[in-house]
Amino acid sequence: MELQLVYRILRKISDWAVTGYYSEILIDGPENVLNIQHGVDEKSAKRTNGPVILCSSHHNEMIDIATLAMTMPKCQGERRHVSFWAKDSMFKNTVGGWVMRSSGAIPVKRNPNKSESAELNRKGKLGKDNRSESLFASTTGTLALGKVVGVFPEGTSYTQPGIVQVMPGAARAAVEYEIWRRRNQGEDIVIIPVGIVYTDKSRYQSRLKVQYGSPISVKEYLDESFSSSTSSSSSSLSSSNASISSSMSYSESSATTYSFSNTEDTSIARTRAATKAVALRIEKALFGLTINAPDWETLYAAGIVRDIIFEGEEVPLNYWVSVSQLFVDYLAPSTPSIPSKAADENKHALTRYFALLHHTGLTHAVLQGLFPLPVKLGSTASSSSTKTPPKDVRFWTDKEWKWYHTVTFSENLHCLFTTSTALNIAQSLAILPVLPPYLCAFLVSRLTARILATPGEEEGEAQFRSVGGGVGLGAGLAFGKVLWYNMCIKRAHTTYTYTFAPPARKLWIHHLSVLLVLRRTLPHTHIFEDPDIVPYLTLPSPPTNAFIRRREQARTDSEGASGSTSKPERRTIATSKLFMALFFVFGSNKWLLHWV
Repeated sequence: MELQLVYRILRKISDWAVTGYYSEILIDGPENVLNIQHGVDEKSAKRTNGPVILCSSHHNEMIDIATLAMTMPKCQGERRHVSFWAKDSMFKNTVGGWVMRSSGAIPVKRNPNKSESAELNRKGKLGKDNRSESLFASTTGTLALGKVVGVFPEGTSYTQPGIVQVMPGAARAAVEYEIWRRRNQGEDIVIIPVGIVYTDKSRYQSRLKVQYGSPISVKEYLDESFSSSTSSSSSSLSSSNASISSSMSYSESSATTYSFSNTEDTSIARTRAATKAVALRIEKALFGLTINAPDWETLYAAGIVRDIIFEGEEVPLNYWVSVSQLFVDYLAPSTPSIPSKAADENKHALTRYFALLHHTGLTHAVLQGLFPLPVKLGSTASSSSTKTPPKDVRFWTDKEWKWYHTVTFSENLHCLFTTSTALNIAQSLAILPVLPPYLCAFLVSRLTARILATPGEEEGEAQFRSVGGGVGLGAGLAFGKVLWYNMCIKRAHTTYTYTFAPPARKLWIHHLSVLLVLRRTLPHTHIFEDPDIVPYLTLPSPPTNAFIRRREQARTDSEGASGSTSKPERRTIATSKLFMALFFVFGSNKWLLHWV
């Protein structure tokens, strides 16, 4: 057994970072990584574990690496070691290079046609073998030892509504190993697609799902490419030989040269065909393990539908991807289940609702909890009213608005002073003994992200928050985390969210202002044409990073400067206006109310 001291230290830090930052981690299908061979190890008389290539989604930078390292299943009492592909620039620093090599990382030369590599290649000092073949040779050497290699086929980390690209490097490495295995009688290799999905990667105590997909066997794809290439090349060989034999200048040496080049071309064709087939299979598997929307509007709208249907309750992690993808497919353009016009109208209403929630700092659960629509009368309000106003709030009168606020305010007060709230407050006080470690984790998390992360790059902020939060929590809390968090801290946070948090506090103030002033704060018609409201109906700018910026710049250059649009400037307006617009955009849409 190898000592792997550096790797073990890094993996322990990964354990602290991931388990400390995320409240729930679901690992599905880790047994697929074992790749148990049918043969028996002669020395230990135990079944051996064959080589594996992990092909994972990559949307949270080094936290994805930490997640894979900590979720590896145990093999003969030890978690399997993962040798990750890493960009070669990380090996240039003396200390960083030592850490990377000691942990078993394999260097990858990105963009070999740029900078120094391109210059050396033009001078003839750097060949193809030095650029890419060395990577596949190193990977084959690692796999030949029965180890696990971790690859992120997307090539870089980014935050987008879906997978943007899947590069063929992992597929090529698997095919190269399979060719080596047939010559050297090595162990069978499998590719394991991995979907790493975060419910909200930049939020503390959010949740994480890691799903190891079904193994992909490489040898069957190489067999298929061999049979297809052989059948296609045999006909060309017969016709070529016929024409060559009729030539008087034909010699034995030329025949040997011709036969060798044709065999080499056939081998290259086989490798390319197999690589392409495996890459397509990996891409299909990754799309099936993650959430993929065509644009940000569809993803935001699907999230709002999920929040409305589940009424603020957390979707079980084992259903998170399937449920979210179901709503995405329902709202995606050209959905066959409903007319495209209806889908566009529904998505437009949902995105406006999402934008207003975002700009007010609210969630659907808090808004619906304090200002329910449609109105559902409880026991305290049943005696004070005899009818329910019409569902479309745009046509409510001042009297009906007063009635609504009277009913909801009395019910909120009743809920606030019930025994359950008192129990929540008591349990909130009970968190004081363990509050310092969590407070330390929270502060270190925010401080680390503020100092090290690039503003606006969500995956960068998420990874530094995770590392800082994990280190802070690991320094003060490893004992009783689950018990205290679920029973005390989570309840305390819920009570705070509905009472003293700034957005909820503004809702309570809005309650009182409407009841005391007894007048409307916004016209009931054409509210979305108000110049003060229009900027708040626009979606927030999506997160970005260097890769996305280059991609968007290339698209802008190809489409011309006319493709760029500017968002209207938001002016500071009264909070009551935004809240009233929230009620209107939700309460006036029958499709939204249908899900409540």
